[in-house]
Amino acid sequence: MNLPHFERAVTLFEAGEFELALEQFQQLAITTSDSSHKASLLVDQATCLTEMGRIADAKRCLAEAKRLTRDDPREAILIELSHICLLLREDDQPAALAQLGRLLEEYGDCLRTDDFHFLYQDIQMQRGFLLMQLDRYQEALPILEEVRSFQSGGEICCHLGRCYHGLGRHLSAQQHLLLAAEAGVPEDWQAAFHYYLGCSYHELGQFALAKQQFLFCIQAEAADAPAKVYQKLAAACSQLGGHEDAAHYTQLACATVSTQRLAHAASSPY
Repeated sequence: MNLPHFERAVTLFEAGEFELALEQFQQLAITTSDSSHKASLLVDQATCLTEMGRIADAKRCLAEAKRLTRDDPREAILIELSHICLLLREDDQPAALAQLGRLLEEYGDCLRTDDFHFLYQDIQMQRGFLLMQLDRYQEALPILEEVRSFQSGGEICCHLGRCYHGLGRHLSAQQHLLLAAEAGVPEDWQAAFHYYLGCSYHELGQFALAKQQFLFCIQAEAADAPAKVYQKLAAACSQLGGHEDAAHYTQLACATVSTQRLAHAASSPY
């Protein structure tokens, strides 16, 4: 493989020049006779095509790459993971989850070896996150607990907190969310973190702390908080005897629902 041309293709991709990067990867694939290198370059092409929104073409590249790597389990697994990324790009979470399960069934023994364990970790992480997003908390919990054994940090604790909340185990939810706060909550989790921590406080009768978290959630949402946050905030205020505040936040919840319906109608083809 022509290493300078490959490095140029990678640089173009990282700069967001996906079409130019695609051309470079295509030229490299034409000039290489090594089937493993060609398969890898086809995966790179599929990544560029995905970023360009050409999903069907990306799938064709992955199918050709898979044909070239039938006897190489490592490459086959990487290609399957690339296909799963395509499914997630299409927002087909159930199909992505099913494919991850099939990947474990087909390559389970291989994935549990030292050489492939990093891929096993990635697969389990994706499975746990997808199950949680699909509200399949009972199935997600043991996988997320396993993920925590090899990945520390705030994000996994946030996922576990949400999972325990979904199962109605509010003390465990609170404990994991507080661990997330210590480890550092990711930026894209800020609003959800405050919401679920507020819910755990509310369910455990800690209404002043719940109110504080719901207010933090609204602040993190930058005025785009969903109606359920205002509803929870109203309930917390009511429990604290703040009936005027409760009425105010109930009105905001109703107004938010109306706004969301209008926004949906405006974007609807009907």
